Amino acid sequence: MQRWFQKSAILVLVVAAAEARAQTVGANAVVLVSSHEPLGSPLIGGEFFVRTRGADSTFSLSISGARMRGEADRFGVPCAGLVPPTADCAARPLRDEGRVIAGSIGAGYPVFRHQRIRFSIIGDLTLAHFQVETRPKAGGDALVAEEMMIGAYMGGEAAWQPSSRAPLAIEASAAIGAFSPVASDQVVDGYTPFESGLGGWRMRVGLSWRSHLF
Repeated sequence: MQRWFQKSAILVLVVAAAEARAQTVGANAVVLVSSHEPLGSPLIGGEFFVRTRGADSTFSLSISGARMRGEADRFGVPCAGLVPPTADCAARPLRDEGRVIAGSIGAGYPVFRHQRIRFSIIGDLTLAHFQVETRPKAGGDALVAEEMMIGAYMGGEAAWQPSSRAPLAIEASAAIGAFSPVASDQVVDGYTPFESGLGGWRMRVGLSWRSHLF
């Protein structure tokens, strides 16, 4: 499934790249929802993007950067690796603090247009750094997990231009994604919770400023 997402996103990007021209800049609020432990859910942050579009307005190509963070509570063991069964490693309430920094190359294909409304199919290829610090809620040393991962998103996007006189649009999108590690850590007794990859949903809403109207 992860490889299928990545190959699909690459194919869309290659087709779109030949027709694109710089036209749009914007910013989004971003939410990443995943059931993966110890990432925590949801992670919330912001994103800036630059989008290009071909002369016939068929495909669009975008480059974006995002930063998200979040906290989650769970009950678990604050130790990892080959450790003796001491009282310090007994299961207890934990707090996970997750952070994600991501860069993406994406493409969109409009499937419906009506006046100032547009719906598009979107996909992007994303390189992201995931980091989680886990601490006992009662205090203690942190258990740190971090991984550079590559993944892909596929989903849909809606855009509405409130006025035909201003090149300002409100955009919202939802996409499902899957990630896998860039490199495998062959550490038998290490703490590598992201080694098997992860999946999740990404929701975005924000504003874009266009150099020409729809």
